[in-house]
Amino acid sequence: MIFYAIITVIALVLTMSKWKSVRLLSSPLAIYIALMLWTFAGFVFVLDNSMSFGCIAGSGSNRVLNSQNIGYSSISLLLLSVGYFLPGKNAWIILCFELLYWLIKLLFIKGGYAVGLGGFPDLSVVFFDSVALTLRLLFIYTRQNYISFHRLFLIVISFILMTVKITNI
Repeated sequence: MIFYAIITVIALVLTMSKWKSVRLLSSPLAIYIALMLWTFAGFVFVLDNSMSFGCIAGSGSNRVLNSQNIGYSSISLLLLSVGYFLPGKNAWIILCFELLYWLIKLLFIKGGYAVGLGGFPDLSVVFFDSVALTLRLLFIYTRQNYISFHRLFLIVISFILMTVKITNI
């Protein structure tokens, strides 16, 4: 969680900075590319759809060419792309739907949070999910013009959701 907190502080500083080069990194296009690459990396390394459970880390159906892995990642990539290229409020609705889809997958389907002898979360899965959630929230934030709130609120939401997932509340 400490590493996640450091990453989220860096993301917050990047999105709040006034420097032109840093503002380019927090543009919708930059966040879209980062999110697409992050989701694709999660597909390749089976972090986005980890089904690990039990006493042996890496157990479960964690193959790259598994139909579940292909299906879940394809749906996310498709919805993110449609949400990026659609104009206006329709994009925001699609992106919120993708976030809801991803949160349902995270909270109810996904494994990797009770592995090993002590039933501890797999740190690579926790890190991947934390960054993916933060990127999704930032992407929705950059694509909307309807709701006004501080970016720090995104980090708080992300931290709370990941804490709920890790502690199985």
